[in-house]
Formats: sequence, C-alpha cells, structure tokens
Amino acid sequence: MTLLIRALALSLLAAIPAHAAEPAPVCRAPVVPGGEWVGWSAAQPLTAGAAARITPGQAVTLTLAPVGGVAWVASPAKAPDPASNGGMVTLAIATPGTYRLALGSAAWIDLIATSGASQRSIAHGHGPACTPIHKIVDFTLDAGVYTVQISGNAAPVTTLMVIRQP
Repeated sequence: MTLLIRALALSLLAAIPAHAAEPAPVCRAPVVPGGEWVGWSAAQPLTAGAAARITPGQAVTLTLAPVGGVAWVASPAKAPDPASNGGMVTLAIATPGTYRLALGSAAWIDLIATSGASQRSIAHGHGPACTPIHKIVDFTLDAGVYTVQISGNAAPVTTLMVIRQP
C-alpha cells in the first residue's frame, strides 16, 4: 500500500507544470520599463472622458471617476465593484494589426468599436517583472476608432499605454 501511495504522489508531482514551482522574482526596487514599453515612464496626465484621446506609443496617467458616474458606451463585461473607479478614452487605429493595452493596475479593460461591438482579446498577461506594468491585454484591430473602457479600478488613477506589435 505504501508503494502505491508513493507512486501516486510521484505521478501527481510530475503532472504539475515546471513553471508553477518557480518562485516569483524578488523585486528590490521598481524597474523602469524598457524595450517596447520605454514610453511608460513619460506618461502624460489625462482625464478619462468622451473627449479623452490616446495614441499608440504614448502612455497616459489616466484620472478616473467613481464607476457609478460613468456613462459607459457598453456595459462592462465584468460588473465593477460599485466602490471602484473607471472611465473611457478614445483610441484611433490607423494601421490594422495586433495592439497591446497595458495598465498599471488590475482593472478590467473593454474595447468597443464604433459599431458598438465588443472586441475580443487574443491574449492577456502581466507586465515585465518588477515594472509598474500590472496587466497587458492584446487585441487584433482593424483601422478605426475604438473606445477603451477601464472599470473596477481600486484607485482613481492608473497608467495606460497602447503599442502596436510588429
């Protein structure tokens, strides 16, 4: 019986992916994002709203409002906590392709086309280790104008950046 239990335990351990056992990096100090995120550190202040516009390659420090006061273009796909913050900005895409939207927080991101159709993300993950980039969501976009909706943000401010993938 002991051999059976040992064999079962070993087979269970073998089924755990190797990356699951890797410890999270120890961050002694924040790392300034580089590479494709080099503009993150030069974020410009912007207040969310219908007139707020962002462009790929430029980071913004986005001031949000309590979610109860936001007139959403479309209801957020994930209902935000009523005590959280949110807002919208307009994003114009000139060249079709894959675009990454990065946030400095764990807020929810919805991307809405002018037709009212919600855009599906094709990938999501975290930012580079030890940087202030918390969340990255990828979308395949056609040329056009989109509304980026940020909802469920704990703080009244977050950083947002959009970049085009090669």
